[in-house]
Amino acid sequence: MLVVREAFAGTTLFDEFVAYTGATPQVISERLKRLVEAGIFETRAKDKGRGSEYVMTEMGRDLHPIISTIIVFGDKWLSDGKGPPQVTRHVGCGCVTAPRLACSECGEFVSPANLTREPSPAMQRYRARMLTAASK
Repeated sequence: MLVVREAFAGTTLFDEFVAYTGATPQVISERLKRLVEAGIFETRAKDKGRGSEYVMTEMGRDLHPIISTIIVFGDKWLSDGKGPPQVTRHVGCGCVTAPRLACSECGEFVSPANLTREPSPAMQRYRARMLTAASK
C-alpha cells in the first residue's frame, strides 16, 4: 500500500519509490512487478533517459477511495499531536478536505452505522462451504 500511496502523491520513478517508502530496492522491485502483473501499474519509457516510469492504470486509480480512507484514519488515530503530515486540498473549491464516502444514490455520507451487507446467493453458498470445512 505504501507504493500505491506514493503513486497517488505523484511518484513514478523506481529510486523515488525506494526513497519515499524506506523499503529496500529488492522489496520495491518485487512490489512493482506484482502491481504491474495485477494491472494496477503499467510501465512507460522515461522521457530523455533510460529506464521506465511506473504509472497507475485506471484500475490502480480506482484504489483512490481506499487510500484516502486510510489517510483519514491515520490522520485521526496515528497522529503525533502535530497534525497530519500533509493535507488534502480540493482543487474545485480550494479548501482543505478530508474525503468521505457517500451513498451513490442519495449522497448521504455512509458509515458502518447506516450500512448493511446482503450477501448474494453465491456468497451465501461459499460461506456455508467455508463454515462446513472449518468445522471438520
